[in-house]
Amino acid sequence: PKKLRVGLLLFPGCMPAGLFAFADLLHAANRRSGRVLFEATYVALQAGPVTCAHGISLQAQAALGSCELDAVLVPGFWAESAEQVNAVLTGQTQLLKALSKRPRHLQLWAYCTGVCLLAACRQLDGQGATVTWWLAQAMQAQYRKVRWQSDQNCVFNERTATASGVNGYLPIAEKLIEQ
Repeated sequence: PKKLRVGLLLFPGCMPAGLFAFADLLHAANRRSGRVLFEATYVALQAGPVTCAHGISLQAQAALGSCELDAVLVPGFWAESAEQVNAVLTGQTQLLKALSKRPRHLQLWAYCTGVCLLAACRQLDGQGATVTWWLAQAMQAQYRKVRWQSDQNCVFNERTATASGVNGYLPIAEKLIEQ
């Protein structure tokens, strides 16, 4: 099988723990199979250091759009209200613009509050999607073109996957590895 190239998206304030776990799961699948099935690359708007949650600085190996990827995993960020989510979205206009211009073949996967980034850049319009339970009502009101399925913990479509909660990376990784 062809190697799947996955970009692990870093952006200011993102929660990187799920990205680490996702990368570890892909690495374990490669080791277990004895071949490279997955290649994970940390990406950001620009290559270089990105200050994530808790002030941790991580190195993006490449700029989003500058390397060949099959999928991008969008992590969540800390927020306790819809207003805080909207403040983060307002501060991420360049990232939203980059995600909205994705090539047709590029899959976008998101979990936790990262789902809000995909909704804001209209990548979930006309599709089923889920979101963390406490954001469900606000997201339904704000992004009416998305077919919200907040009773599901994970929703897969042809070009997107969304999962609720800070551990939402896990069902996405499990389905990917099973395939």
